[in-house]
Amino acid sequence: SVVPLLLVSPETASSMLPLKAGLFDVVVIDEASQMFVAEALPMLFRAKHAVIAGDRQQMPPADFFAYSDAEDEDGNEEEIDGELDPLVAASGVYRLLDASDNALPAASQSRLSLLVHYRSERKELIDFSNHAFYDGKLIIPAGNAALPPFMQTAIEFENVGGQFKSGVNELECQRIVEILRNIWLVRETLRPTVGVIVA
Repeated sequence: SVVPLLLVSPETASSMLPLKAGLFDVVVIDEASQMFVAEALPMLFRAKHAVIAGDRQQMPPADFFAYSDAEDEDGNEEEIDGELDPLVAASGVYRLLDASDNALPAASQSRLSLLVHYRSERKELIDFSNHAFYDGKLIIPAGNAALPPFMQTAIEFENVGGQFKSGVNELECQRIVEILRNIWLVRETLRPTVGVIVA
């Protein structure tokens, strides 16, 4: 049988679909940790049933223009019992995943966990997060992807030993450039894409 399926963003749903309660039998909202409740309301209103999927270990959605009423006259955010109000922590707006989590009892059968990690080609790339954030419960298929010729292991650590001066770590910069040069010399015909993250 054919089942009609519509893939839209919340903004598109608001502008294109009739404002009718229960318009869809099931609405699935993915990446709920990246969405504010207000953004999800147009789709939830149109749903008879909803599936909310997300990962609380991901960063909350960014809203640099949100205004928080929890700021005092000096611009400081209010704290409750010494901790930042969770409603304020996400730029003053509640994220959908937290709202869904609070709406269901801890023992509810409607709570399910996805226990298989499938995004990393090599087990080593997710091992730390698995044990630090997921209590080691993630099932990680053994990676069989061959390492590129410029790497001996999936993760390599190198202590450069440089120091920041005027916002620049010169030794670290020189070493990064050297690493990139070596990578690209190995693969002159097909240079791999490389992401460089500094903190």
